Amino acid sequence: MMLYWGILFSAFIVGYISQYKAVYSSIVVLNYKLCDSRSIHYFPFLVFLFFLFILSGFRSVGTDYESYVSYFEIASKLGGDDVEIELGYFYLNKFLRYFSDNYVSIFIVTSFINIFFFTIPLLKKSDKLLLSLSLLAYVSIYYFPAYNILRIYIAAGFTFYCIDYLLNRRYLLYILIIVIASFFHKSALIMFFPLICYWLYNYKVLLFYIFLLLALLTMYYIIDFFPMLGLNDRYIHYFEEIDKNSLGGLGILLFYIPLFVLIYYAIYKYPNDSVVKFSLVLVWASLVVMILGYWAQTLSRLYVYFAYPHLITVPFIIKRIDTIWVKYIFVLIFICYYIFRFYDYWSGAIFSDEILPYKSLRLIFVRKGRD
Repeated sequence: MMLYWGILFSAFIVGYISQYKAVYSSIVVLNYKLCDSRSIHYFPFLVFLFFLFILSGFRSVGTDYESYVSYFEIASKLGGDDVEIELGYFYLNKFLRYFSDNYVSIFIVTSFINIFFFTIPLLKKSDKLLLSLSLLAYVSIYYFPAYNILRIYIAAGFTFYCIDYLLNRRYLLYILIIVIASFFHKSALIMFFPLICYWLYNYKVLLFYIFLLLALLTMYYIIDFFPMLGLNDRYIHYFEEIDKNSLGGLGILLFYIPLFVLIYYAIYKYPNDSVVKFSLVLVWASLVVMILGYWAQTLSRLYVYFAYPHLITVPFIIKRIDTIWVKYIFVLIFICYYIFRFYDYWSGAIFSDEILPYKSLRLIFVRKGRD
């Protein structure tokens, strides 16, 4: 478990030293200090991402690990009509089989895709973000679950990367990428929900809030009919234990309090900023989805599509705060928040061998040797 805590704190440190530069005196390091720099230091950032890539690309565990191995092994023998899995993921396997018969290649490629699409936007905006918080949020909430819901993360990576197209009003390109992402996991279509919300918010804020309430009430009444929507056997069992009497969904509000406080503060300070406005929309949309996730647990997996506020918005807003003590308070709050989210995830996973990849770095090589 120490490995995972080490990765978490390394994420914050690497983000910090990648964004700030050292100023040396003529006596080498006696007057060492850190100062703001618009020029990202790529080396520590990329080395850290390469380490994350090695861990995820060469793992031998995951909730559906064996299923993904099977898909890869049969990909060259079947056509798209013969499988129940999304066609984009199936043909990716089929394409890789032309170059390798080793199933590890699918985990290498998908790990690269996941890490690339979630971190390249951070580099592109590095002069506007606290990169240390961005990396901390990525590792604490999004990196490790990708081991277990691989296809959703591929689709979410596409949608995360294309949000800038939405903010720049390139709506057709944004929609096109959502459709492409849905060929890797149909759940990517959920990103039409925040698109509609964003249009309504820009048109009239009150309509946006009314639409959210109606969406939640509508989903509450139609969720019982989800198994009748023509879903194949792989998805129907996810909705067999729907519990709409659960009040657990209200507990998720506690997770959202820091986000709402920060974003509404930013709305007050920067009411016309497109990043802030879209993030407010996205946080409310994700809250609706997460409450539904307590009624039908599989829907909680969709949270990964709403990574933008944590990876971009929080570091973006905090960096813009001029009052130093306010900035440091928010930094401390969100450091504690992401550490808690990390602990909350691993407290439930620590005794599960199917999703706990390595108990130590040594086991990476031991497992590979046994394979």
